[in-house]
Amino acid sequence: MKNDNRILSISIGKESIVDILQKVNTFLNSSRSDFFHLVNLNPDIFMFAYHDEFFRTIINTADCILIDGIGIKLAAKLTGLVSGERMTGTDLMQLLIKGAVEKNRKVMFLGGNDSTAELTGKFFKKLYPSLEYIFHPGAVKITQETESEKREVLNLIKKFQPDLLFVAYGPPIQEKWIYNNRKELKGTVCMGVGGAFKLISGQVPRAPKIFTRWGIEWIWRSLVEPARIVKKLPRHILFIIFLLQ
Repeated sequence: MKNDNRILSISIGKESIVDILQKVNTFLNSSRSDFFHLVNLNPDIFMFAYHDEFFRTIINTADCILIDGIGIKLAAKLTGLVSGERMTGTDLMQLLIKGAVEKNRKVMFLGGNDSTAELTGKFFKKLYPSLEYIFHPGAVKITQETESEKREVLNLIKKFQPDLLFVAYGPPIQEKWIYNNRKELKGTVCMGVGGAFKLISGQVPRAPKIFTRWGIEWIWRSLVEPARIVKKLPRHILFIIFLLQ
């Protein structure tokens, strides 16, 4: 995506949710000669991209960038840039699946380990009985994914040919996995969704609406999963420092 709307050389999405949904539908109604990459951008992912040139390239060349969290909105405002509409990746994922059901499109849930992808699929199947989907837990350890594990997943994708692929490996691994395998994902809308499967399947309680409304769902997640804050806090502190400079 060609985008001059950048902070520290990282593209900041400008689209509304309606714009994003329209772009997805336009792609799915086209000849689909390529893959479609939809990425979320929050302070955590922003800092990954700042320190990782390859990941930054992935963000900057994505077809759509979703503003996920109040931090990016604030950063854009402080730097005088236009930013897109804010929505959590979990909520956008649910909108995309609703649209897929309405248009008889196929969905695949990948990652999350154990039974998370399976439970997510069952949740949506109960909500939308006509949904056509498959799931796969992904590699036993995604940071050490073997060639046979990757090939198993890609063969499944080739056979099923999903219209929408949601990957829950966590950033930046999920975005890199999508990008690195893009030649075998042609015709598919791909989105990394982090911990969304856990939220949707009920393994982790969803934040009260006031947290989501103010874009601070990450605070709730840190309260219910304290180990998350240990990993994320240094990046959030760095992000705040950048905002204050």
